[in-house]
Amino acid sequence: MAVLVALIAGCVHAAAEVIFVAAFRGLSVALMPEDAAGEYQSVARIGTAAASVLAPLVVVPLVVGVGATGWVVLAGAFVLAGAATVPLSAWAAGRPSHPKTARHTAVENPDGPPRPSAGAC
Repeated sequence: MAVLVALIAGCVHAAAEVIFVAAFRGLSVALMPEDAAGEYQSVARIGTAAASVLAPLVVVPLVVGVGATGWVVLAGAFVLAGAATVPLSAWAAGRPSHPKTARHTAVENPDGPPRPSAGAC
């Protein structure tokens, strides 16, 4: 029975990882302003890294210190975060991209897509 539970848990975990990666890529590409792709992707990855670093500070006290109630609180936090993803991403997709600044203005390039202006970093 323990082996069966471990196999099922492993499959659920693997499926959740695949869904997370697909959702992360889908949201980060869909919401990314075309003129700030590098900046947007960098901030998205920093957010993921920060969550990985800070998660033990929240999870360990909840699970070890509080016990079963901590697991319920943690599960509730995940459900709320997941439920908020759809309306927040819809709201973000409906917002206009950040105003173009001199740093992100494009110069027409007859050989292909627009390229950054001479003043771009």
